[in-house]
Amino acid sequence: MGLDPAAIAYVGDRPDNDVLPAMALGMVGVFVVRGPWGLVQQSWTEAREATLVVDTLDGLADRLAALPASPPRPGTGSRGAPRPGAGPR
Repeated sequence: MGLDPAAIAYVGDRPDNDVLPAMALGMVGVFVVRGPWGLVQQSWTEAREATLVVDTLDGLADRLAALPASPPRPGTGSRGAPRPGAGPR
């Protein structure tokens, strides 16, 4: 496709298998806290490395559009620390 990895958002419910590997390749990593893995891993330190942490896909496009041009890589800081109350409703 010829896209810059920073122009791609990878949305997953596992920081270890989805979000961090995508971020290591330069993509925007979005951790969605739902499903069994999302709920189990939401308290993990790695979850705070995601560019964004959400509990619903509603409004995700707007949140992605509001991000600065280049996302952080894992281990370099976080712009998406888990929000208080993120998780099951």
